[in-house]
Amino acid sequence: MRRSWLALAALPLAAAAPPTDDGGLVAVQAGTLHLVDGGAVLEDGTILIRDGKIEAIGTEVEIPSGARVVDYGPDAVIVPGLVAADSSYGSSRAAERTASPSLRALDNFDPYSELRRELRAGVTSVYLAPARGRLIAGQGAVVKTGGEPEDDRVVSDSAVIHGSISAEARSTPGYWKPPVPATVDVGLGVEQPQLPRTTMGAEVALRELLALVGGDEDLVEEYGIETGPALQALMEAKRPWRMGAHSPEEVRALLAFFAEAGLPLVLDGARGVDEEAAAEIAAAGVPVIASVATHGGSDFGKGPDAPWPNTQVVSTLAEAGVKLAVSGRRPGALRLDLALARRGGGLDETSALRAITLGAAEVLGVADQVGSLTPGKDADLAVFSGPPLEITSTVQATWISGEVVWKAKESAAVVLEVDELHVGDGKVLAPGQLLMSGGRIVEVGTRVAHPSGATVVRGAAAMPGMIDTLGYLGLEGSQKPFSTRFDLTRLVEPGDEVDRQVARYGVTTVNLGGRRASGQTMVYKPAGSDPSRMVVDAAATMRMKWSEDVPSDAGEAVRKTLEKAAEYKQKWEEYEKAIAAWTPPEPEAAAEEEEEEEDEDAEEEEDDDKKKKKKEKSPPRPVTGEWKGKATVGEEEPALRLRLLERDLVLEGTLRAEGLDELISLEGEREEYAVRLRGRSSLGDITLELELDEQKLTGTGQVDGTQGEVALEQVCEEYPVAKRPERRRPEPPPKDPKGKPKPPGIDPKLEPIRQAMFGRAAVIVEVGREDEILECVAEFERYGIRPILWGASGAPKVAGALRGRVAGILTRSSVVTLSQAGIPVAFYSQAEEGAAELALQAANAIASGMGSGAALRALTGDAARMLAIDDRVGTLAEGKDADVLLLDGSPLDISSSVVRTWVNGEEVR
Repeated sequence: MRRSWLALAALPLAAAAPPTDDGGLVAVQAGTLHLVDGGAVLEDGTILIRDGKIEAIGTEVEIPSGARVVDYGPDAVIVPGLVAADSSYGSSRAAERTASPSLRALDNFDPYSELRRELRAGVTSVYLAPARGRLIAGQGAVVKTGGEPEDDRVVSDSAVIHGSISAEARSTPGYWKPPVPATVDVGLGVEQPQLPRTTMGAEVALRELLALVGGDEDLVEEYGIETGPALQALMEAKRPWRMGAHSPEEVRALLAFFAEAGLPLVLDGARGVDEEAAAEIAAAGVPVIASVATHGGSDFGKGPDAPWPNTQVVSTLAEAGVKLAVSGRRPGALRLDLALARRGGGLDETSALRAITLGAAEVLGVADQVGSLTPGKDADLAVFSGPPLEITSTVQATWISGEVVWKAKESAAVVLEVDELHVGDGKVLAPGQLLMSGGRIVEVGTRVAHPSGATVVRGAAAMPGMIDTLGYLGLEGSQKPFSTRFDLTRLVEPGDEVDRQVARYGVTTVNLGGRRASGQTMVYKPAGSDPSRMVVDAAATMRMKWSEDVPSDAGEAVRKTLEKAAEYKQKWEEYEKAIAAWTPPEPEAAAEEEEEEEDEDAEEEEDDDKKKKKKEKSPPRPVTGEWKGKATVGEEEPALRLRLLERDLVLEGTLRAEGLDELISLEGEREEYAVRLRGRSSLGDITLELELDEQKLTGTGQVDGTQGEVALEQVCEEYPVAKRPERRRPEPPPKDPKGKPKPPGIDPKLEPIRQAMFGRAAVIVEVGREDEILECVAEFERYGIRPILWGASGAPKVAGALRGRVAGILTRSSVVTLSQAGIPVAFYSQAEEGAAELALQAANAIASGMGSGAALRALTGDAARMLAIDDRVGTLAEGKDADVLLLDGSPLDISSSVVRTWVNGEEVR
């Protein structure tokens, strides 16, 4: 905080040595870390990364000085970068031979490419197939989806021997090699058929390949001279054979052959296996890269053998205990494929996450580098907004080798995910979610959209912001009544700390009026940041008083006002009819009228100038109002705000100074142009010696002997409690042409009543006895108004006669009885900072027998409907203002408290 000019002495600044900068050291933090290995999960953990590798991970990791700290917050979830065990990347063209083990997928990889779709999905490693449709297509590779080429994006240049015995490999074309030289007697040769054509043919071909590796020279011509040595080198390096198979027959053929040969096998696909085949796979200890048999909306093929969609196969394999990696050809849709694969319930959350991280890394032979959050492995991370297996959770950032390679665009959208979402009209979603963006509620439901980059907040419960139906927040102790023509919006001041504190207690809307029982009120939002959106209704209600000290006079003033309001309404109706029937003049005639009016205005301005010249210096004017400016003390220029009220040259008021967290009371006097003020602060006595010059006050100020120069300008001639930031004055509207009907003008005292006749505003009437209540309600019914009764001590006795005839009742003595009688009630503070305890009134009512749901509605939806502001606040619904509370328990439990508050979609901090 900047030091105030009121400070008595400067504080010495301690010099601190700069921390050591270690650019290669990063600490990444989040609310939840899934290590995957062993199923471990850490809460509020830290990952320490040095030079692209995980150095340490835990809940109490010591962060060295100079480390860069990246904290994704308590709601973020970090998992290892996802590993896609299959993809459509790599070579799309197979070699001519049925077996081409020397063909490398890596040779078709561009190290400068960036797989953006995969990065957005949190996939950091992806498998490249050398080709498809061959018994032995070549050598598969594993690469990183992003990062700098010089950082070596290759995880494994030769991960597996890639092949298949499924239908894709049984259509291998014949091999033809023209003789060199071609002669007449030899000819051009003929195409030689290649295995496999059947599952048995595939097994024969595999046996011949092993014989070729063993030195059978008779097979060189059929399989090629390079095939034997290349396959032998891969087998000596103990590369696993990744072989495609889907039907139980294909699977059993591979299991038998590789068990006999003693070679490592990974089954690829297995989409058609049944429970019996799954058990055989598990018994053999062979892992499976499983995929879900979907067709993307295309036809499956005709005939009894056509493969229909099967999303149960993964569950079947998991229940049998098979080691799994789950993958599809689209790495960017890896989590969607996994969600489909979990149908059937055979794959729990821990196993499912493992199947797209460590499990996939293990079957690809790269688990020593990627797949889990383990010290020594590559720092490949996927940061999610929520549980990674939830489709609605979005990726916030993707890290590869300790660097952010993709991050979501910053979004103002916020998603709440809670156990109980109380809408405000009695409806409860359990669980419930809410999406807010742009200051509005976008969606409410049990599951809502999660835009990319949205902040996800989780908690026990959420509800609409509470409404104080009658309060004084913002008056700052002022007892002054406001005239009906006073613009209450001038009281709105963004950033007021008291307002923000009240909002943090859950009150996001206040119906503000003066302390007397009559006059206009304004509904505004404490803690808002935009003045134009802080004001919900500048003339929300008109407060009136029915009861009088003399019972026979009760209601007379109200009746007269209602009669005037009816006449006022009729004038507006006549004007609206006249304007609808009026025809604008032609453009030329309108231009001539405008010139005549300009000449008249010029003459009037000339007369005014002459009068000003004759005018002598005006006498000193009162200083009542608000003054803003600054003080100059040395190099400091703190802002000052002075509010004064003058009565018979005697002054009283308040002073706020930047950097001083207290409101200082002042008193003093004025003699001609001299203004003297004095008060006392926590730092000592304060005196101000000022000189009045038109709308300026200048002079000196002292606090306990420390003196500064003061310069203030008047910004308001009333005695307000606050003032919103100055806004540019709008351009005056163009003058109306002659003959156009004139509107009757806005009467601030009658306009709220006219709007109440249309149901767009409210009238609050102070009334007591039951006979007066019935008379009052009947009188308002004549004008189509359902009033809000305030006080209404006799209401319980006539509750049956009031149901449906009043908008509601504001009372503290009989809310339980009235609520049980079906009459809407609401709570009010009649206080400033005391509004923070509004929920306590509801708690007391619940303790006295009021239903918890009714009490909650009285704080939210019912209160909004009474004040006719339910189009913006009171309930959680699409399009309404995003005024939301997050609680640590159900709002129906009086022991719950507000933990976070949003006003117009912005969190109040």
